[in-house]
Amino acid sequence: YKHQVLKQADTMLALMLLDYDDETVLEDSFNYYEPITTHDSSLSKCIYSIVAYKLQKEEMACDYFMKVLETDIENTHKNTEHGLHVANLGGSYLGFVYGVVGLRIHRGYLKLNPKTNEHLKGYKINIQYQGETVTLTVNESIKIETTGNVTIMLNNELYEVDGVLEY
Repeated sequence: YKHQVLKQADTMLALMLLDYDDETVLEDSFNYYEPITTHDSSLSKCIYSIVAYKLQKEEMACDYFMKVLETDIENTHKNTEHGLHVANLGGSYLGFVYGVVGLRIHRGYLKLNPKTNEHLKGYKINIQYQGETVTLTVNESIKIETTGNVTIMLNNELYEVDGVLEY
């Protein structure tokens, strides 16, 4: 073969799902696979967005995320007349929750690394975790409200939250 190409983000998906933290391996893998991925799969762009957010490649992450959001609106796959692309809607959700919010679920704690940018100045999201509701509000500051005791790693610092945490 004269060209090496990939249709989708399988390796990056595995690293994302495992919340792989070796930044060198993650960065090297991203830099290797990203240029050869064709993104023919609708879920590819959302995975690259999520990993780019984790690697603090904010502009690239936002660009991929916006492309995911535009798939049905802009009819980029030329098939919107048949209905919304449900896998892409799921990718939009994953891109927001895992990319922008930075949510990962670990044994015994929630991990959050929320971000804002010029397009998204703030948001509020409810997360159900181990029978408790965690409400995350992000704007100029970060506020976490819980209905009970929840262990949360926020921006790599571990907190026991039972009520309100303002960051």
